[in-house]
Amino acid sequence: MFIIFGVLATILVIVEEYLLSAYANFSVLGFTFFGVLPVGAIIIGMFLGWMLSVGIKKSRKRFKKSYCLVAALIGLITFFGISYMEYETTYISNNTNELNRKFEGMPLRDLVYQENGKIEHYTYFTYVKDSLDNAQSTITLKGGHKFDVDTRGTINYIEFFAELILIMIAAAICVKTSLSNNKFCETCNVYYKTKKLFFFLASNYDEEMDALDDALKNPQRLKELVAKKRKKNGRETFFNVELTYCPECKKGQILVKQYSVKGNSADEVVANRKTIELDNGIVDILINK
Repeated sequence: MFIIFGVLATILVIVEEYLLSAYANFSVLGFTFFGVLPVGAIIIGMFLGWMLSVGIKKSRKRFKKSYCLVAALIGLITFFGISYMEYETTYISNNTNELNRKFEGMPLRDLVYQENGKIEHYTYFTYVKDSLDNAQSTITLKGGHKFDVDTRGTINYIEFFAELILIMIAAAICVKTSLSNNKFCETCNVYYKTKKLFFFLASNYDEEMDALDDALKNPQRLKELVAKKRKKNGRETFFNVELTYCPECKKGQILVKQYSVKGNSADEVVANRKTIELDNGIVDILINK
């Protein structure tokens, strides 16, 4: 079943690339920062990996390293699928001889030319080589200013293979991070779900943890503790209290995660994570809270 999600993701990306290129003169795959970093390839790879991970979860499959290879293969197929779509949908306008993707004029695939005394057809491989040998890049600056950069030849080839590699790597990494970090219930063959309960500041640690230990013995107090409003402090270390549980058998845990604040970001201090095992009744209360 999860392969269906991979195929669907590939189709969605190819359709999206066609519509944007045909009607907005834009390509996500071709999107770069400063004309160098292929950000679009990373974005598409992450989408493919996310879609595949959704399919794996729905298929009730435990994460295996081989799924990363499947994700990379889907990235490979999608990359060349986009390229082949561009070849098949590129037309030469009858009046202006300009290229378009609105099916106006003669299809590029019907083009013939003479080389070394032989009549050759404009194949997909000819299209790719011609694009890499002759296409130039356009860089758009803040404010909408654009200028062309001569990337013909070597630079285009490097960018072509960089996009291919990045889309495969991004898809594989996304599958791994989406699945391997999620606890798997061996009894029900489903991935645990996560629900954020509340947070508290590090300065209130002893008070909040004592209240949590007490509340786990008293369902009414537990509801009150979770619902309690707390003030935020953007500069102080804080703790997130999360529920992770199997949605079917209701096995679960409370995770108390410490986060260290650095400027505008907060990083988890994994070494200080605390896990509290729960019985089914408590999990049910917290799910329906």
